[in-house]
Amino acid sequence: MSVVEIFIQTCDQYGIGKPVTEFKWHPKRKFRADYAWPNHRILLEVQGGVWSKGKHGRGSGIVKDMEKLNEASALGWLTIQILPKDLLKVKTIDYIHDAISN
Repeated sequence: MSVVEIFIQTCDQYGIGKPVTEFKWHPKRKFRADYAWPNHRILLEVQGGVWSKGKHGRGSGIVKDMEKLNEASALGWLTIQILPKDLLKVKTIDYIHDAISN
């Protein structure tokens, strides 16, 4: 079972529902979220490559991420950002649960 499958199953078991993967949330642009709970307008972004000069660790990638997250906020989406190592941690599930509960 892949990490993605385990995460989806864990979300369902903890009562926050199964997320939609690669969810296209913007009405005009091609922005996608790694995971989303559309009924609650919650997006989860896994920010990989922050320490290895990957896409999210270089200036241009950081600027693009800022633009994407600002667009999401302007359209009423709550965005939670995590590192890949935190995907299966309880604190990530807690963030999502708390966001859904509010």
